[in-house]
Amino acid sequence: MKNIVLSILTLVLLFSLIPSASAIAEGTTPGEEPDSGAVVCPPDVYLSSPGDCLPLGPSPYITEMSQLGLTFPPRALPAFKPDPGLTQLPFFYFKLEEDTVPVLSGPDGSDVGQPFLPGFVYVSYTDRVDTGHGIYYMLQSGGWIPGKGSRIGEYSRFQGLQFRSTPARSVLTNGWRHAFLLPSILIPHRLRA
Repeated sequence: MKNIVLSILTLVLLFSLIPSASAIAEGTTPGEEPDSGAVVCPPDVYLSSPGDCLPLGPSPYITEMSQLGLTFPPRALPAFKPDPGLTQLPFFYFKLEEDTVPVLSGPDGSDVGQPFLPGFVYVSYTDRVDTGHGIYYMLQSGGWIPGKGSRIGEYSRFQGLQFRSTPARSVLTNGWRHAFLLPSILIPHRLRA
């Protein structure tokens, strides 16, 4: 038992005599600070070390971001919202049913024109009349059609943004985007940097 304790003490003594490696910080230091202290530079981009202050604090981060092309505060996009009056149209639209719809001389009138054949048909109307026997819509041409279909309701007020010029930098945040080979989500795509 005494031999084990003596062996452990000998090993501890030997390991304590081995010199340890000194730790060195990674990166460059901004310069030697005098014993009296130094002034820290105001936060800004410093591509070279200024002589009268130390570029510490947020300055190294701001300088690193500027080398990537980012500025603080971020530059605004060269864009604006379009005039909301552009969404207010003086026209009303009506989608016709999948049926032949006649053009009439007036509400409850006789056929005066070529009827609208079944299909994907939208018409623009200027007036809507409920006669008690049915609803009729007056077309811009002056003819009337029976209400066989559905009115198109409110238009979207969303207009997006209108750009004055192409943004100088990509709007993407992570730098990766999907590059589609054709305009379809069914086609495989590749990631591009």
